[in-house]
Amino acid sequence: MTKRLQSVQVQLSAQADESRRLETELLRLEMYASRFLAERNVDDLANFENDAPRLRELVSTVEQFTSDWSLSSLSERYIAKTRAAFEARERLGLDENSGLEGELRKAVHDIERRLQTLDQESLTVHMLMMRRHEKDFMMRLDTSYIARFEARADEFSAGLQQAGLSEIQRDEISALFSAYQRGFEDWSEGRLQLMRQQDMAVAAHAELASAVSAMSGDLLARADTATIQQRTVIDGTIVAIWIAVVILITICGALAVWIGRSIVSQIAGVSDEMLSLCRAYDTNTSGPLRSNARSELERMRRVLDFFAENIAETERLNMEVRFHRDHLADEVAKQTAALEHQKLQLELSLDQERELRQLQNQFVATVSHEFRTPLTIIDGTARRISRSLSKMDAGQISERLETIRSSVRRLSDMVDETLDSSRVSEGEIDCNYACVDFRQFVEGIVERHRDIASEFTFEYDVGILPDCVDADPKHLDHIVSNLVSNAIKYSRLRPHIKVTMGKEGDCVFLSVKDRGVGIPKEELPKITSRFFRASTSAGIKGTGIGLNLVAQLIRAHNGKFNIDSKEGEWTEVTVRLPISAPEDAQKQDADCCSLISAA
Repeated sequence: MTKRLQSVQVQLSAQADESRRLETELLRLEMYASRFLAERNVDDLANFENDAPRLRELVSTVEQFTSDWSLSSLSERYIAKTRAAFEARERLGLDENSGLEGELRKAVHDIERRLQTLDQESLTVHMLMMRRHEKDFMMRLDTSYIARFEARADEFSAGLQQAGLSEIQRDEISALFSAYQRGFEDWSEGRLQLMRQQDMAVAAHAELASAVSAMSGDLLARADTATIQQRTVIDGTIVAIWIAVVILITICGALAVWIGRSIVSQIAGVSDEMLSLCRAYDTNTSGPLRSNARSELERMRRVLDFFAENIAETERLNMEVRFHRDHLADEVAKQTAALEHQKLQLELSLDQERELRQLQNQFVATVSHEFRTPLTIIDGTARRISRSLSKMDAGQISERLETIRSSVRRLSDMVDETLDSSRVSEGEIDCNYACVDFRQFVEGIVERHRDIASEFTFEYDVGILPDCVDADPKHLDHIVSNLVSNAIKYSRLRPHIKVTMGKEGDCVFLSVKDRGVGIPKEELPKITSRFFRASTSAGIKGTGIGLNLVAQLIRAHNGKFNIDSKEGEWTEVTVRLPISAPEDAQKQDADCCSLISAA
């Protein structure tokens, strides 16, 4: 009975191991699928197709154990839905030059190049607005942007009729624009189809994973039941042994009475019979029990001691069996918990990887758009100067050249900001401390921005400040300029900015408060993350690395950074910097004792 129960327990444990291997294989396939859909790596697609037959084999093996779960149909549904998502991804294109995405890109470049050739600025503006809705739809997959795109397309068509082009030129532009519209319609439908196929594949995976997990739990429960039955049988065997021992002791007592009333020959006969019983248990016992015994009673006592030792040994072995069994159960539970922890860690890593990939894609799209605008301005202004150079006076030429220089400075600032953020995050920028007149420095930067934002009013609230603050002038200029320019950028409708300065303990503080679009509370913890932009900043230029760089520069000064906001009403950014630099900081030698202020 015990052997049969042990065999059943071993079989159920093997079945549970197969179900856990099935869970592992399913997790690996989902990893390949998610990575291919996110990164478009054909190696992940090949790995999925290579491992899918192994999943089918494991499902077929596991279904032999129980018929309560239709794992075959669920696994085939999961594989089919995942492959449908793969097909949708391949139809969109595995890189920017293939599939529907490549066709759309080619159509965009064709019409943009032609518009630049014809110098149609108003049509170019319409194209930029459509490209913006195209990018917004790509990042958010919101169908409302499709309707906005179509509205802009109608405006483009109306503008084309009023552009003053020849009929041949209008037909050419109209054909290129129709190709662009068709490309966008096919591409947007492909994106939505991919999203639907991904959702169905995720649902199929969740259903299959739930069924596999439930089946694993059932097999483990059945294995535990077999263990309990085996323990019951062992306990019953122990009781039976004790009953046999009691019966044997009773028989021995009766024999002792009979021996006491019998002749020595009868006692010797009984001793011989007892020796026969001992010999049945151990062939090496008859010699020791018979030798050195002063009487047959002594021999009988030794035989009873032998039986008692066997019973004690049996109990010891039984306790060892129970200990190893309980220890094995604890070890299985520990390993299961470790596997669950690893699974959670892997899922967390995959979520972080997807979030980072999404932020990087958003950053690339934003920077591409931000770079395109000043480049378009530079190109358009240069073309107008080239065509009208002979008709323009020096003032007009200077005004156009200043427009080009402004766009170049904007490009240069974005490049410098991106490079500085990378250097700071890699620890490549050091602080060169100098003595700074904090109030004069900040007010100089504010006045510099007042010149380019004349419609804004600036309110000062200045407390007691020290004559000298140890800081890196270049880094401090970037910190203050970024805070002021952000306040101007996000509060155009209510152009009022309050600047507060003062001293708190061993630190000076600067607070810049605007009455702009604000930041949602739930997004405040992520506002200094690299590439992150608040949802309320849609339509406002920016790369998402300004506040990240500011926060890192403040940390390099051993300072503190805090931001608070109410969505739609105000945003307040506060910076606290130590008045004195660390003792081991290397200050500038030439002007160490001079005060530095913003130009």
